[in-house]
Amino acid sequence: MSAKEILTEYYRKQDRKHMNQQAREFLDAWLSNMSSEIQHWCERYMSETLTPDYSFQSLEALEREILARYETLEQFDAERTGGFLVGASRYYGETVVRNTPGRWYYQDIPGRHDSIMRIPMIFPNTPSKYLDHVVPLHALKLLVRDREIGLLADTALIIQDAFDEAESDGRAWPSNLPKP
Repeated sequence: MSAKEILTEYYRKQDRKHMNQQAREFLDAWLSNMSSEIQHWCERYMSETLTPDYSFQSLEALEREILARYETLEQFDAERTGGFLVGASRYYGETVVRNTPGRWYYQDIPGRHDSIMRIPMIFPNTPSKYLDHVVPLHALKLLVRDREIGLLADTALIIQDAFDEAESDGRAWPSNLPKP
């Protein structure tokens, strides 16, 4: 296992201690069929324009497709739970996870309603002091609002920056976790 994989597994276990059953079940289902869902999405919506190699460079094709499909935030909001945007969120999020020290996260707290509740997001593999997040669906919406190619790759760097800050403080690796 690589150091990144060890950290991801460590923080996933920590996350699960603080998640309720609904959140754990959702995240398990979301992750269990990630590859097949992305493959199906690519075949259905992006076969002509995206090579699904999970590189930051591939995000430009995704951005161009999103900007062609959604000229306004209203159009985006009307389809936010539709197949294209769910797949685009999966692909973008998985690209972030594969290229930064981050992991998928989900929370479902009964009675609480805010912009990061019940929506898949990416957390950095860091102690909570350095915690930041990227919500793929929100990043896609920001792209529609700002209409700026390169925004998705730039937004992904939030995760890398959080890890880099923890590393510069000597806190990137948990003290209770043996180094590989």
